[in-house]
Amino acid sequence: MDTRRLAEAVRAGGGPELQALIDELQEQDAAEVSRILSELTHDSDWGVRGWVSWAAPRMLQSGAEPLLRKLVTDAHPDVRTEAIDALLDLDERHVREFVPMFIAFARDDDLQTALWAIYRLTRYRIPDAAPLESFRLDDTVRFTVALRSFKNMTIEGRLEFDRPERLADPDRESPSILFANIFITPEKGNSRLRVAPPAQADFANLPPLPNDENPFQITRAAEESGSLGVIDGTWQSAGSYDHRYAIDVDRDTNGAGLVYFANYVAFMETAERLALRSLGIDAKERSLRWRRIAYYGNADVDDTITVRVEVLRDGARIAFRYRIERDEDGLTICRSEAIKAL
Repeated sequence: MDTRRLAEAVRAGGGPELQALIDELQEQDAAEVSRILSELTHDSDWGVRGWVSWAAPRMLQSGAEPLLRKLVTDAHPDVRTEAIDALLDLDERHVREFVPMFIAFARDDDLQTALWAIYRLTRYRIPDAAPLESFRLDDTVRFTVALRSFKNMTIEGRLEFDRPERLADPDRESPSILFANIFITPEKGNSRLRVAPPAQADFANLPPLPNDENPFQITRAAEESGSLGVIDGTWQSAGSYDHRYAIDVDRDTNGAGLVYFANYVAFMETAERLALRSLGIDAKERSLRWRRIAYYGNADVDDTITVRVEVLRDGARIAFRYRIERDEDGLTICRSEAIKAL
């Protein structure tokens, strides 16, 4: 195969010619594929070198590692990060080795490239008239999204979904998820995060988010008061329970070594189930109506966390107040409150 022709097709941005060359390359034996891709790692165009990070795992599987390790020290930051991402996709055990290197590269090139954006406040609202269990496998569901921003540091989105006839009715409340992303960057490792607005962000065309609705203010107020405003004083405590959990690097973390924010819900649900069993409360059938989650930090791949959950009752409803602490330093990294129907 003509390596120069392949490089030119990559530079041209793809298309039928590149696909034909990829098909031809995949018909070669592994040694020939490795030789051709190795030549491309020396191409003067960083886009071609970065393409090798995409192609090598697909054509060589585990045999791609030597090529990717070569690209980890490439002169271009995008090639380096693509190579690290590809290595992490091959085997997440590379997290310990490459995530610190990725962070160092990002900071050396431009602090803003270390931004990972997500320091979240989320809210789920499920009306009684449209519980999640009422949606069936083949139902048609439509979604609407509304965005707002606070300066250049926060993006808030409100996602509303329902059956088309309900979504079109202004008098009906539909299930909704509100999510707010605060741009952050790692500081002293993945478990230490700080706010860092992206230098090139321009959210001027989005409706403004009032400061009193800014998730930074809401999460800070919850940190001081211990309340997220979902559970009021009418609820009666039925007991509490603590659940310890060691982070599983293969199941709980992404390629950057951060715990998936969605997994915090799973941690809380497990603690909730164990709390009900420990307290002898029969509430196996529970349906979410309202939840708010505030994130204050993250756990690292070696961390153990403690999920503290309080169970509260109010007639036919049950509520939960959660606090997740990092055992290493006792820092609260997440708070949540939820109300569920029985």
